[in-house]
Amino acid sequence: GSEMCIRDRCDIIIEIFDIRINKIKNTDFKFCINRWKEKFKLELRKIKSIKQIRNIYKLYQNSFPKEEKKPFGLILIGVLRGNFEIFSIEKKKNDEKNRNSYEFKGLAIALKHEDLVLLDYLAITEEARSYGYGSKTLSFLKEYYKNYRFFLEIENAEDENAENYEERQSRKKFYLKNGFSPFPFNVDLFGIEMEILGYNCSCEFSEYLELYKNQFGGIMKKKISENIFLVEK
Repeated sequence: GSEMCIRDRCDIIIEIFDIRINKIKNTDFKFCINRWKEKFKLELRKIKSIKQIRNIYKLYQNSFPKEEKKPFGLILIGVLRGNFEIFSIEKKKNDEKNRNSYEFKGLAIALKHEDLVLLDYLAITEEARSYGYGSKTLSFLKEYYKNYRFFLEIENAEDENAENYEERQSRKKFYLKNGFSPFPFNVDLFGIEMEILGYNCSCEFSEYLELYKNQFGGIMKKKISENIFLVEK
């Protein structure tokens, strides 16, 4: 049905994406591996293979509510345009025979515009949760984007009537513990009230809106403008 068609289209985009990254390795698009050496052998790697993309796609589909997910194919196109960056969170295996063997542990997807970076999605695989991978990934990203205004969105944690109120509170505590602090405004994002948390930074609502409008062109740009609103605190 329609779901199968969507998957087929995504597969086509992934194949095109693989061809493009092999052609543009020596251009301004830097699909190199970025590594940080540390005790858990955890690394944050920019995508450069079909295997990484498929792992990320599967986790992406299973980790976020339908209403919060962007079409994955458009995110891949955004990477080629320089608007998005996708990272594969991986742990190096203790394998003497294959020293370049890694286990997939999660994903991070960031949206960029000028000096603004929105951590759009962060997810850790189910079996890897509660081992500190989320906090360590945030540490990597804060260092990687140290010259940018780096922030993220969470569902409004102050809505006591929300069905997942405790989950929202827990998520907010996690980010506060990792050095993020609330912006002076919330946003209505396609009907969902979101809090904005920044890492030693802030921005105006107009800048936030421009970040979103810059993602896509045409009809999508108009749709974004009509569905994101300032919510005063």
